Amino acid sequence: NWYLYGQLPDIMAADPYYVNRLKDAYWSHPSRLPLYVKPTYVYAIGQVCRSACAPRPLHLILNSCSWVDQENSREFRYSTPEEKRIEAYYALAAGATGLSYWWFTPYGQCRGCGADDAAARALRREIGLLGAELRTAGPVLVRSCPVELPVTASRYLWVRTLLAGDDTLVVLCVNDDHLCDRNGTVVQPLENPQLRLQPPGWLKPADVFEITSEGTRDVGHATSDAWLSFDLGTVQVTRMLVVTADNNLRRELQSQYDAKFAGNVKRLLEPARTHGVRAPRQ
Repeated sequence: NWYLYGQLPDIMAADPYYVNRLKDAYWSHPSRLPLYVKPTYVYAIGQVCRSACAPRPLHLILNSCSWVDQENSREFRYSTPEEKRIEAYYALAAGATGLSYWWFTPYGQCRGCGADDAAARALRREIGLLGAELRTAGPVLVRSCPVELPVTASRYLWVRTLLAGDDTLVVLCVNDDHLCDRNGTVVQPLENPQLRLQPPGWLKPADVFEITSEGTRDVGHATSDAWLSFDLGTVQVTRMLVVTADNNLRRELQSQYDAKFAGNVKRLLEPARTHGVRAPRQ
């Protein structure tokens, strides 16, 4: 169906609901559990859909519900914050330039993340932080497409690259040392992973920085023999790095963050910092 219909709409949308596939594996098809120990389902569907609709844009809808089975008195959990962050990065890596979430309304069989319980609140907060992060990068992401470049990385550091025009490269990193099951998500932080890549020969880096839910920040890097290496320190869940020939890009993105998102992020993080609740990891 994706290849049949992919060229028809102006913007193609698909809904790879990973947590639903995990629920189905536990409740109905246990033989499928090995397929869903990680949310790579989102990346796989995104790749197929983008190849079907290119060069038109791709919009992916991510699940943000728990599943209530009243008949059998059981409920399958919400996505965890770490899971949703990884899904969003997988979607970007596949070539999606638009994201949304289904859904907010907290009633019925699909109980949305607007519910007033701890798991729903944690997911809702992470969606807000992701929104600030990805919309800060939005001017770059909406003109980007996946590109394969020479990359070497440490074990468990999953890396994909996006090219935005002829002046900017986005490097998406995911900590692949994670596991998802019916109880939640376990992530083992990566300490000082190695990452080297070779930018296109015509892209001469003038600035290298990182985009987070709290704006832009410096990232350690060095150039040697046309290869660019990064000092990542500890990678908790994801990292978004930007390599650009545009000296003004970081200033423009930070200005947008300060004007549109900084206040909201501060409000999202304040309860975690004030009351000792773990802030969502990046």
